[in-house]
Amino acid sequence: MNDGKIIGVNEIKMDILISELNSYVESINKNLNNIELKVDDTEKFFTCEQGLEFRKKFYSFSSNFPILKKNILNISNDLINVKNGMYNVQSRSVLNMKDKIRDMNK
Repeated sequence: MNDGKIIGVNEIKMDILISELNSYVESINKNLNNIELKVDDTEKFFTCEQGLEFRKKFYSFSSNFPILKKNILNISNDLINVKNGMYNVQSRSVLNMKDKIRDMNK
């Protein structure tokens, strides 16, 4: 319960934040793809055992990249759900208020 306090969501700021999070994922994806291409290119000149180990560790670590992107997208989706939830609460409040007004006028 909110003890009669007014609560709300700054819809504009939430929309901006959601958009920024989605942009971050696109940027992260682009940058990680560029890094992967550069690591792949090291096969041309970094052919020793250390080069193989470097690429092996990078590819092992890069399996975390989809998890990172998914987590950021989950935050964005959670914010969308919060925003939609507030709409539902507001709609119910308006309907309850209409019912109270209707009942008072009987």
